Amino acid sequence: MIKVIDGKFILLGVFNLVYSTQIHSQQQPLKKFEGYYQFTNDTTTYLQITAKGNSLILHQLWDGKEIGFERKSELEFLNEEHSFPLKFSSDQNGIITQVTAFDRDLWNKVKNYNPVLNTEIHLSPDQLKPFEGKYTFQFEQGKDSYIQITAAADHITLKQLWDGKEINFVPKSNAEFFCKEQPFPLKFIKDGNGNVIQVLAFNKDLWQRVK
Repeated sequence: MIKVIDGKFILLGVFNLVYSTQIHSQQQPLKKFEGYYQFTNDTTTYLQITAKGNSLILHQLWDGKEIGFERKSELEFLNEEHSFPLKFSSDQNGIITQVTAFDRDLWNKVKNYNPVLNTEIHLSPDQLKPFEGKYTFQFEQGKDSYIQITAAADHITLKQLWDGKEINFVPKSNAEFFCKEQPFPLKFIKDGNGNVIQVLAFNKDLWQRVK
């Protein structure tokens, strides 16, 4: 059957075949991005990616938040509202292996999702007091940044001195803490005399106690 479309004679059977093939090619490849991804800087933190129509949905498994992404190229997606890019990597067979978020956070795709559950324990105010103090870290800009940690009745509070933001942490051991709202672990390091001298944040940033 022949039909006129945009002033052109088109064989309808061929048109339908081409059109359905285009739709299939736009949707089907998104399935390859689906799965669970593990954060390289904190192996206890995972996210899930699923396909929905022509978009990808990122599920933050630590707080349940969902973020939608539109495709910009073969391996790149963007959430324009938050200026949040995702860039996927694949192996020689085209299998997705990794995704980079915000051009800096690397997540590895995993076959099995085995989350490590943080269990809160109780530490007394006297046990929390030794973690208090001011800590410094030098970022790439070459300028020292500081955080202040203070103890409360059953948790500690980290204050970012460059912007005033405060984050609460609860203990999971005598030296390790976690944040309930976001994947942000803290691990304190002591010297031979039992004095706190450092804190490791995100399993990668080592802050020195200065006060």
